[in-house]
Amino acid sequence: SSDLPFPPHPYSIMAQRLTVAIAVGISAETLCTLDCDSSWDISDLKWEVERQHHIPEAEQRLLLEERVLSDKDTIGSIVSASSGQPLRLCLVRLDPEWVKLLQDVRSGRLKWEDIDDQLQKDREVALAAVHRDSGLLASVDEQLRGDRDIVLAAVRQQGRALQYASPDAREDRELVEAALQRDGLAIRFASAVHKADRSLGLMAVRQNGWALELLDEVLQADRALVMEAVEQEGQAIKFAAESLKSDRELMLAALRSNAEALRLMPEEIKHDREAIRAASMGVRMRGSGGMQYFQHLIS
Repeated sequence: SSDLPFPPHPYSIMAQRLTVAIAVGISAETLCTLDCDSSWDISDLKWEVERQHHIPEAEQRLLLEERVLSDKDTIGSIVSASSGQPLRLCLVRLDPEWVKLLQDVRSGRLKWEDIDDQLQKDREVALAAVHRDSGLLASVDEQLRGDRDIVLAAVRQQGRALQYASPDAREDRELVEAALQRDGLAIRFASAVHKADRSLGLMAVRQNGWALELLDEVLQADRALVMEAVEQEGQAIKFAAESLKSDRELMLAALRSNAEALRLMPEEIKHDREAIRAASMGVRMRGSGGMQYFQHLIS
């Protein structure tokens, strides 16, 4: 049986056992040494420190050298598997009043416009604010709009918050991917290089077929990518390269997704038995309109 204070994460496979030493602030005096699992994240460590030493998790900041660790960082990701040395982290305890302020910002009890101008430039305040409202990325200090953690918090809530990020942040592939997972149309705010990237293009159209309009022309001529787009939103066939708009399989896929795509197709397709069948499926998939709507489309 395991002697860990709580078990490894259920999705951890062959997780490595590690030793983490927690030292306190400037004194660097060791507070505790924990035997843990490489699948633990920083919030797990904080929980254990609170359990053993009654320091509230919200008041803890754990640092590796000068880097403040995120609660989502795993132990395995920040230590070399072959080092064999205990990982030594520094614990800084925050003022409870400061913690309360951050909690008030994050909960919305303290509105952004009511925060002192100098405090608005603080990284932790800005991070708490965008956790509450991703649109506040547009209001934080310009320098903080390039902070990866702040931008990531914003785009994970609303992909189109990417538009408020700094130019350098919009070049960051990981941030663009996170934005696209929430909203395929966020590709609008990515760089031209990213708009021509096939894997990012696929992410975008799988999330929202309309994103096909925003991609590089080379991708609009990529048949497999266009198929993904029209299966998500039939009317996206409008933005396919001209050479693909008459592709029968693409047209049928578009109609099955959304019968409205029929309006974008050649008149003769309305007399195509297979196409009519596909369009009827598209009407039923959308769950609205019924037979009268369908007959109007093919008339």
